Amino acid sequence: MTIANPTGTNIALPVEGNYQTDAALLSVSSSVRSPTSSKGNKADEAISGFNAEGFKGYLNKNAVLSKGGLGVTPILKATTGDTRRWIDCLDTDLAVCNSTDNGRDTTLVEQRLAQDGRMVNFWVENSERGPSRITDQMVNELISAYVNPLGIHDSIRSLGGEPWGSTLYPDDLISDNQRIDIVIANLNPDGNPSGVQGYYFSGNNFQSTVFPASNEAVMMFIDSEAAYLNQDLTTSKAVMVHEATHMTNFYRRAATRATPASFALWLEETTATIAEDITANRITPGFNPVRDQQMSDYLSSRSGNCSLTNFQMTFGTCFSYDVNGVFGGYLVRQLGVDFYKALLNSTQTDSVAALDQTIKAFRPTSSLGQELRSWAQVTFAGTPTIDLPAGLGYPNVVMGPSGFDLPEIDLVSYAGISRFSSNSPTSVRSRASVSWKRSATIGTFTENVIVPPGTALTITINN
Repeated sequence: MTIANPTGTNIALPVEGNYQTDAALLSVSSSVRSPTSSKGNKADEAISGFNAEGFKGYLNKNAVLSKGGLGVTPILKATTGDTRRWIDCLDTDLAVCNSTDNGRDTTLVEQRLAQDGRMVNFWVENSERGPSRITDQMVNELISAYVNPLGIHDSIRSLGGEPWGSTLYPDDLISDNQRIDIVIANLNPDGNPSGVQGYYFSGNNFQSTVFPASNEAVMMFIDSEAAYLNQDLTTSKAVMVHEATHMTNFYRRAATRATPASFALWLEETTATIAEDITANRITPGFNPVRDQQMSDYLSSRSGNCSLTNFQMTFGTCFSYDVNGVFGGYLVRQLGVDFYKALLNSTQTDSVAALDQTIKAFRPTSSLGQELRSWAQVTFAGTPTIDLPAGLGYPNVVMGPSGFDLPEIDLVSYAGISRFSSNSPTSVRSRASVSWKRSATIGTFTENVIVPPGTALTITINN
């Protein structure tokens, strides 16, 4: 049974409601995390906050379309072997971040043209190069994943558009350059692959005269330890997909609109996490983040009663990269990749309305609230795919050789994961749900359930 709350406020659950799973079902063993799993937030709250809202304070209020996209003098082109100090503002007060105290000394070790002719530069922090750290072979694998046909650049460009170009703010933002800079540095010098694995910071797209901490580049940082301490480069490739999505989102939704319509943090991160899922068959074949990592972690952390719109960046219960990633995986399998593209291009300035309206455009009889309810019902019931009616579950999406194939996720694969809380919650959080289960209910079964106003009850019967 599931009680879902589609509203924007928490709704109290009466004590006598007994929204609690049978004790016998709580002893089922938990999941074993995938060896490729490496949990951590993609960026700290200051950078995420700047990406979502803070940047608006640095854009002029009387935008004029840039005719040629060359409002400032372009930075000189770099060649392999060049050195550069990049400003890294992670875990730093953005107001005092500078190259002296927050610089990363790097060398350009590889550069290649993407399929559309855009140059991609790979810089590695000097102290992180070597046989036991970032090797030339690793750089070759990462840059190939980025620039090869149907690689990261092609895929994200196909889904969300260009990473940069002419803007409405030539006096504030950098010119229409044709380079992407990827900087590999030790963002978390702790000998552990977890933590911040990479980040995109829109502050780097500003002219330094406007935002002093800017690197004046279309760029992302990738954590070096997450690359060489993991068993392979799966995580680093997925992080590049994630950050490239933020890159295109900022250009499309902020730099080219007179009224910037950046997504709220929760939807911005959700779209980037969905991109990892959609592109996985191309970028990390054999590994899918929703199927192989997020689903098991979401269920085993008992994260059903977690608000979709209250984004939590700390690993544990309600770790939103898992919560929103699993929901995003559900939506894109139900509504298709074109739904995702339409969401990215929504002109709505309110993120809840943007997602709700896009869902309705592809499923007129549904809504964000209805999809949240169906998602929670199916996911926690664990009904095998073969027993689910059309319009429910995680079916595969096959789009052909040049499309985006998403694997089916059969919930029976997670039957051994304990997913229900031992406590009856006091409320169902906004845009979240509470699920519980009854065992040995054969034949006639009766139980009184209190359904508070504003919530919806769904009952699933598994054979």
